Amino acid sequence: MSHKSYSFEFIDFKLLEVDFKINKELDLNKEIEINTTLSIRHEWIDKKKLLKAFVRLGFGGTDSPFILSIEGGGLFEFNNSVDPEQIEKIASVNCAAIVFPYIRETVSDFIRRAGFPPIYLPPFNFVEAYKQKVSSSIKK
Repeated sequence: MSHKSYSFEFIDFKLLEVDFKINKELDLNKEIEINTTLSIRHEWIDKKKLLKAFVRLGFGGTDSPFILSIEGGGLFEFNNSVDPEQIEKIASVNCAAIVFPYIRETVSDFIRRAGFPPIYLPPFNFVEAYKQKVSSSIKK
């Protein structure tokens, strides 16, 4: 089985959306718990060989001091057309891994500027997350 390799260039990152609210109902006597969600979506523009990869992070919960939703997008230009079956994998692994540090930096800075100790998000294993997504969709 041969694997076709793809060459692409990272063109740009844009911060697309930020929604932030302080949890005024927070009970300071309770332990603080911040739930985190991550989602990835993409858009392939075949005629231009462009891939737009969007990464959204969410933070919050009833016992969280704040609620934050942030989305950033990266634009990638490919040297050739991509096999349609590979687009999701490339977007979810390679492109998301390039976009994620920009989001991580923005989250840390934003939270610090809001008066909270900064949140330092650890690196994320996009390969493992994609494998889990694929294996769970096969089981359904």
